[in-house]
Amino acid sequence: MRINQYLAQAVGISRRAADKDIEAGLVRIGGKRAHLGDQVEENVEVSYKGKLLSAKKTPPMTIILNKPVGYVTSRKRDETNAPTVMDLLPPELQHLKPVGRLDKESDGLLILTDDGDAIYQSTHPKFQTAKEYLVNFEHPLSDREIAAWKKGIKLSDGIAKADKIERVGRKFHITLHQGKNRQIRRMAGKSGNTVLALTRLAMGDTKLGNLETGKWKKLETSKKRK
Repeated sequence: MRINQYLAQAVGISRRAADKDIEAGLVRIGGKRAHLGDQVEENVEVSYKGKLLSAKKTPPMTIILNKPVGYVTSRKRDETNAPTVMDLLPPELQHLKPVGRLDKESDGLLILTDDGDAIYQSTHPKFQTAKEYLVNFEHPLSDREIAAWKKGIKLSDGIAKADKIERVGRKFHITLHQGKNRQIRRMAGKSGNTVLALTRLAMGDTKLGNLETGKWKKLETSKKRK
């Protein structure tokens, strides 16, 4: 097993985060500094930040949460002392990590897991994970604006696009493959519009369904990876 995969499973971080920690010299194999690409052989000691590790023997845990508006997607409270999504979970789930972002003003689907591979596959741009949202704008998007969103709108960190936009009454069902921070809100702002409400409905094959606001449920292994 490669060292980044081993570290991801043992600590519950993404492989990308594991790579950074390996490059920073925080990981040792058999007492020697680990390098990217190193293999971990059976019965060889691996340490991380000075502590010995062991690959997880229990299956990884993944849950979905219907995040309410007003909660921060973080494991710790920030300077505003706003409640975090961890406040909605029991003690036995406090080790889980949120997959991706969902801002304080938004609600809907949030995945939390201790599976480093799942975090990596859901957040790395190369996997092009689709994210679906139901959005209510102050001014409904015109056909011209919808065409502009699909073509691409220039933001400070590059061109942002919407892959699909469908009208649902006065609201809009929007599908993105990009993962830019507050992307829909920033795209709206570029044209002088404002998002009144934004709900994430799906990430990849994982759907929010009829899960009640503030509630969570376990995601079966067979359902979270396809």
